Amino acid sequence: MARKLRLAAVGTGGIWRWGHSQPLSQHPEVEIAALCDIIPDKALALAPDYGLKPERVFKDYRDAVALADIDLVDICTPNLFHSEIAIAALRAGKHVFCEKP
Repeated sequence: MARKLRLAAVGTGGIWRWGHSQPLSQHPEVEIAALCDIIPDKALALAPDYGLKPERVFKDYRDAVALADIDLVDICTPNLFHSEIAIAALRAGKHVFCEKP
């Protein structure tokens, strides 16, 4: 089996928790490798669910996107911020998952 895609979730609110996290965390080809939220305590509270250490939790999406080991960025923020985050992730050479509400 090929190496899993390492994912950084940007935004750990309702869209992530109730929509994206379960199918992605159960996907055999995906590993949740970083979490990012402007309220770090929200992301820190979820980190153990994915076996993440606190240093894999970020407040600023730029820090998560800059990680060399991240392949995929899942944008789960209000849609006002989607383009800014998506452009930064694409410029960093990451795959981007972003949905329009």
